[in-house]
Amino acid sequence: MGEVYRARDTKLDRDVAVKVLPEGFAWDRERQARFEREAKLLASLNHPGIAHLYGFDAAVLPGGSTVHLIAMELVEGKDLAEHLRRGAFPVDEALPIARQIAEALEEAHDRGIVHRDLKPANIKLAADGRVKVLDFGLAKAWAGDAGSQPDRASSPTLSVRETAEGAILGTAAYMAPEQARGKPVDKRADIWAFGVVLYEMLTGKRLFRGETLSDVLASVLTTEPDWSALPATTPPAVVRLLRRCLERDSKQRLRDMGEARLILSDPAAQEVAAARPVLHRLAPGWIAAAAACLLLGAVSGALIMSRHVGSVPRLSERPVRSFVLTAKSRGLYDSQAISPDGKWVAYTASGVLYLRNLSELEAREVKGSKGARRPFWSPRSDAVAFATDSALFKVAIDGEQPVQLCRLMNGDFTGGSWSAEKGIVFTVSRANWSGEVFRVPENGGEPEVFARADLAKRERRFYDPCFLPNGRDLLYSVTTVDSNDGEIAAERDGKRKLLGLGNGSFDPAFASGGHVVFSRDSGGERLLWAVPFSPETLATTGAPYLLTRDGSDATVSSDGTLAYGRYRRDPQQLVWVDRSGKVLGTIGDPVPYSLYSPLVSPDGTRIATEEEAAICVWDVGRGIRSRLTAESEHPVGAEWFPGGRDLAYAARTPDREFRLRRADGSGEPRVLVPRTPPANGPSVSRDGRVMAYYIVSEETGRDIWAVELSRPDAPFPILQTKANEALPRISPDGKLLAYESDASGRWEVYVQPFPRGEGRIQVSVGGGQQPMWNPRGGELFFVTGNDLMAADVGTGPDLRSGTPHRLFGGDAVGTRLVLPAVLERRYAPSPDGNRFVVVKGSGMGTSDVVLLEGALPSS
Repeated sequence: MGEVYRARDTKLDRDVAVKVLPEGFAWDRERQARFEREAKLLASLNHPGIAHLYGFDAAVLPGGSTVHLIAMELVEGKDLAEHLRRGAFPVDEALPIARQIAEALEEAHDRGIVHRDLKPANIKLAADGRVKVLDFGLAKAWAGDAGSQPDRASSPTLSVRETAEGAILGTAAYMAPEQARGKPVDKRADIWAFGVVLYEMLTGKRLFRGETLSDVLASVLTTEPDWSALPATTPPAVVRLLRRCLERDSKQRLRDMGEARLILSDPAAQEVAAARPVLHRLAPGWIAAAAACLLLGAVSGALIMSRHVGSVPRLSERPVRSFVLTAKSRGLYDSQAISPDGKWVAYTASGVLYLRNLSELEAREVKGSKGARRPFWSPRSDAVAFATDSALFKVAIDGEQPVQLCRLMNGDFTGGSWSAEKGIVFTVSRANWSGEVFRVPENGGEPEVFARADLAKRERRFYDPCFLPNGRDLLYSVTTVDSNDGEIAAERDGKRKLLGLGNGSFDPAFASGGHVVFSRDSGGERLLWAVPFSPETLATTGAPYLLTRDGSDATVSSDGTLAYGRYRRDPQQLVWVDRSGKVLGTIGDPVPYSLYSPLVSPDGTRIATEEEAAICVWDVGRGIRSRLTAESEHPVGAEWFPGGRDLAYAARTPDREFRLRRADGSGEPRVLVPRTPPANGPSVSRDGRVMAYYIVSEETGRDIWAVELSRPDAPFPILQTKANEALPRISPDGKLLAYESDASGRWEVYVQPFPRGEGRIQVSVGGGQQPMWNPRGGELFFVTGNDLMAADVGTGPDLRSGTPHRLFGGDAVGTRLVLPAVLERRYAPSPDGNRFVVVKGSGMGTSDVVLLEGALPSS
């Protein structure tokens, strides 16, 4: 508020800046009082980083009108906004400037003054590198005015907007969320604005943007910062500082600018200083949590309300501490577990088990643990069990070598739990969706069945077991033949009951204070929830509430400390490559979500991709992505229908059907094949008459079926054996079927006549998956490890295949072409077979272990 002029003080012979209350406001006593208060506030500040106040007066102009003015220090040089027009500051230049801004705000806050309009235009950079913070015109002394409504005045770039709670003050792009809502503010609003300014200095980009004022305010309230835009040389302590400054919940935000000043004075030193004795006020385990590998940001969204539940209990007011795993964990973090006594964390990274005593700064790699995953603790906190592909092991916390407990049957280990009374229980997901929970003594032996699926209830699979405190009753996730989303059940004496938490609930963990923690997927996010629970009645006693939007695989210690995995995905990019793997061009912009199973349209102008809960279509020429399917369809698999106008996919709705949808998104989906078992991987013959796909059978695992589309109610089996067969692909001439099978004990690619005929031939050598035909015919592509392979395949008197040869590897385009999940294919050939579209970037990102002290009640 007010106008600023350059003037000459003739009495003291110096140049000054004079701020004048506009004449049109001179009659407004409220504005006069506010202007006078501003002068008094400025007079209380005496800091080299804040423009000095020289005087305050009123003058009568010719004609009798009165003006009120403030004489202030004139600061030469450009403001920060002018500098930012040229782009970002180098990190080594930005941090000293930010430190000086922090020092000035710290001084103001110590005197009870909030700036409330911090922005680059209010920060001057002198030629000698000094920083001056200007224009405390929106400042407010909260100590004696905390409950008042915001002043009715405007910043130079934002007009007054009255709300039920007051006026919005400040410049929109730098407002704190509470300020944008017209709420009373305190110094934490300045801390938010400081974070926005520092982010802009480091990236050269305005953090919150929009075409209109409403758009900007909406961005402030909803847009998440793009942390990947920060320079790679940004110190971790500064990244962490930014995350804490830009917490939307002011209660979770950085509390004091003095802390920011210390971090910016020596970011490297803060990585070690964070572990010093000041943390002894907390549990000893938190010392390591603030050590040299502190998390790159404070936990965000730690207490977010869901519109579907009641009121949410507040988390403990004690500080949240978190730490990031070793550099080896990037993209390869599996899971973690905190010990029952809260003193240790076990985690796996790059297929190796690590044990970390939280009173120490370094984790210990467990020798002989190659291939380790899914660790879980003994009830005495003295040993850890973990699985590999072939066996279950345990290792003492002071032991040197793991000890094998039992062999594991073929399948994916999906969790274990350990009790003093019952020993160790675990689950294994096999292709036939085996429904057993197995038990083995804690000193090893032959596994026996502890719990078995109830086929009458169509139960199919158990996973993520967790003993309750009595060591006898058990929680676990269960799926049915009709649903692959999972629900949480409790079991006692062979009888079980669902907790009623709904489909899509999994990863149960029990907190001894009387809560069950569990995960849910929603819109591409992994949400971590808690619900009050009685271990006596095996029933929930309250409504679920949300803990965080970025957590999974939670475990809880007896003192209520929550440990969970947090996953930050790297962006992915669709690219064209030639047959040697050379990148030829990109399609669209990088995306922060998972892309897989690309398919190029018959004319090469569009690419269909699967994403989290969606099938999308990319316009190759314009790089524009459009969503094709509804989230309620839970679509899997996609196939271009002949002609390229439509896409076929499997809808995992209660009806379980294949659907057909126009690729431009117009119209409604049409039923292609009704009432199928759980099915996926559709492949349609080029004449549009036959579709092959695979289903999941309780008895025989994955089987390949086909259906004549003129008779959709009469599907017939192609391969139905004790082995698993999946991902069928019909050859361009319609005479051959390629697929993957584990009949040999590992996945290999095979070809046989289609739809009928005798004989088959193994095409891959040494493993193979993800078969795709060259659209021109006669050549089959597939993946072995991270290599894309090709082999000539043809028919004649006998089925024949040439020797497979390598085209290129995943490193050629910066991605892994295949992930452990069968469906995540990462390549597709162009119509002429001379190029491939590949998903660049694994999308795996960085995985962290996060610890929340006091997140849940303790026993």
